[in-house]
Amino acid sequence: MVLSAGSIAKYFLVDPYECMPQFPNRMYGGKVAQNQGDMDEIFEWTQSRRAHLPNEKIFVRKRSAEAASAVPDKSLDFVYVDGNHYYDGVQADILSYLRKLKTGGFLIFDDWNWHDDEGKASVKQAVCDFIAANPGCLQLVDLQAGQTVFLVTSNRLKS
Repeated sequence: MVLSAGSIAKYFLVDPYECMPQFPNRMYGGKVAQNQGDMDEIFEWTQSRRAHLPNEKIFVRKRSAEAASAVPDKSLDFVYVDGNHYYDGVQADILSYLRKLKTGGFLIFDDWNWHDDEGKASVKQAVCDFIAANPGCLQLVDLQAGQTVFLVTSNRLKS
């Protein structure tokens, strides 16, 4: 896989670790975390699970678009998206992070086969719709274990 090369010096890990009771069937909305204190414990657990890794890790507790606004354009080699899996959230992540990636970088999506509450494969649909509307931006490189890897061939969006 793309990340097996071991050449990543710094990770920016973006997640608000925010309790969202409006999504009661999700881990962060009541299925696991009942309140913000539970989400804070999950954040601390996540940090501790990565403490032994030699790479620099910067945890950013913000929503995706807000975190992206602080990242210079064309400065990232890869982005791994495991964010809001609903269609609009996936589209927003693509729009927020594509211009942050260098041409030749990688945009990776987790949970490719995830289905929303209506049974729609919203991650897959959002990415495919983006590619159809912006041909020449992303090229599929790998698809395995529910993760897709796209090569960024251009970060210029069709107007």
